[in-house]
Amino acid sequence: MKRKYLLISPVGKKSLDICRGWDAPNRGFDMLFIYYDSSGYEDFFSISDYLLLRPGFKYPLLHQVLTEQPFLLLKYDYFFFPDDDLRMTARDIEKLFSFAQQQHINICQPSLYPINVGWPVTAHHPLTAYRYVSMVEVMCPLFSRDALKKCLPSFIESRSGWGLEVAWYRLLGSKKEQFIICDLVIVIHEGIRANGSVYYDNLQQAGISPYYDLDTLEQKYKLKTEISDVKYIYKSEF
Repeated sequence: MKRKYLLISPVGKKSLDICRGWDAPNRGFDMLFIYYDSSGYEDFFSISDYLLLRPGFKYPLLHQVLTEQPFLLLKYDYFFFPDDDLRMTARDIEKLFSFAQQQHINICQPSLYPINVGWPVTAHHPLTAYRYVSMVEVMCPLFSRDALKKCLPSFIESRSGWGLEVAWYRLLGSKKEQFIICDLVIVIHEGIRANGSVYYDNLQQAGISPYYDLDTLEQKYKLKTEISDVKYIYKSEF
């Protein structure tokens, strides 16, 4: 059966256990892994539908793959870009994809278990089915094909990923009620890339300043990065 959903994530040796949790027999989505470490990629063969080997950082890598492989934008309807330190199940992922399609959503993200949360608004709300928010964060966005086509050029504007939230807001028309956090799905941010500053050490070694990326995009798009609730849709209303 043709799958309409695609998960893409840059991964490394430390993320194997997490990524195995995303897999399941007869899952309803394909997985493309971009392996950024120098060894150990063989362990990902059994759980991937596509496996590419190349170093780099998340959003430039996503841009590179999606522009080099344009068939992906023709083949799939929805695209999920989680960091490789998010613990969730195949069922969680399928539920998020189905929610986005059923509600005709352009861009959304799952809610987070309230640990290692960067933006408090992304923490799970037990009474709501979903919430409209001012922006979604770069950790785990899900895009419709149309939204991705509009936002894809921005992926190379920030090598660290910081500041892309404001770009997506502007590129999707600065509409308030279009960014959604789905509280029907909860994921756990384990922080394996951030703990011990591994991710940020790699950025520093590459001469990349997240703060410079953030400031540059906020100035370009004339908007400050701020994720806040806009409207609640309670489970009793859903």
